[in-house]
Amino acid sequence: MLFYSADFYDGHRYKTGYAVAGSLTGPYTKAAAPLMTTETFDGAVRGPGGQDVVTGPDGQDRIVFHGWSPDGMRRRVMYGADLGFAGGYPVVRGSKVVYQAENARVNHAVIRDAVGALDGRAVGHIDHADSFVEFDVFAASQRPPRTPGAVRQRLPERRRRRRRRPGDGLARPHGQR
Repeated sequence: MLFYSADFYDGHRYKTGYAVAGSLTGPYTKAAAPLMTTETFDGAVRGPGGQDVVTGPDGQDRIVFHGWSPDGMRRRVMYGADLGFAGGYPVVRGSKVVYQAENARVNHAVIRDAVGALDGRAVGHIDHADSFVEFDVFAASQRPPRTPGAVRQRLPERRRRRRRRPGDGLARPHGQR
């Protein structure tokens, strides 16, 4: 997988895309939609790019990247977010994901050319009782993942109410909590 930045970094249109290949030497196929944009972060991160993938102290993948400071377009600051994979495609915590049916597991249906579709293809002929499209979805969590067969704990009767702040769950500038 190859991550890259595109467009002019001096504005909100700067973005991160990716391409996939069967081997390091390619050929590479560009993804139909960017991985991170100002829009996928709902404006909380503007112009995300200049990315690198690192392993955190917990062994989980992270993507670090720069974007314009939250106080306006005065300077570029460093952000970091959880990076996961669903069905072989990258997913960044806090960035909206477009799941495409033609990239999922398709049973008793047809992937066909479709003018106007995101990457020119769509799933059709889902006409049978056993027709389906199945997605793998990455759901980042702050809690460590459960091991199969782990015992579930009951929640206490009283639940602590958590106040939500603007930007909760989104990538934050490096060093901010």
